[in-house]
Amino acid sequence: MVLGSRNIHYVVVKLIILLLLSTTSLKAEDYSWSIEKINEKNVMVSMNGQIQHGDRLYFYIPSANCNRVENLFTFYTAANNSNLTNLQDQTLAIKINDNEINANVRFMFPMLMGHQVWISIGNYDLDTHIDFLQSYEKLNIEIIDKDAFKSEEYFDITSNIWSLKGLTAAIEDGKRLCISSLS
Repeated sequence: MVLGSRNIHYVVVKLIILLLLSTTSLKAEDYSWSIEKINEKNVMVSMNGQIQHGDRLYFYIPSANCNRVENLFTFYTAANNSNLTNLQDQTLAIKINDNEINANVRFMFPMLMGHQVWISIGNYDLDTHIDFLQSYEKLNIEIIDKDAFKSEEYFDITSNIWSLKGLTAAIEDGKRLCISSLS
């Protein structure tokens, strides 16, 4: 069967439409803040990463003090370094928007073909920390090499970016949820 130019045009248009419909795209709501209760009283405010979607930026608001926040993030790694578990409770050097700081590896879980590693930037006064973060549009976090530690030996993707758009409103909602869970 020989296709004429009109038939070829028809087939190409149909293929393009099919490809557009079948392409996985991230909707705007995939990059919105999630606010949820943890253990019925504590609150977690989080956002998916832009490089590794499943990595999340977390703001943990404990019911013991709804004016405090622990700022954490997760990195999924499929590097499968046999020494990965040795990082538990260790300090890692990271860069946040080109500023080098230390962060603590809180815990890790086996996940899929690798591990999800939870890393804490620190505990802060909630309002002071959110005021500080308002000067940034995004949080760009990179796990960096320091001394004998080589980040790429442990993490196959060593950086991620999180939008901070809407963070203040999300944190205010999280704080209200935390306070309401106390009554």
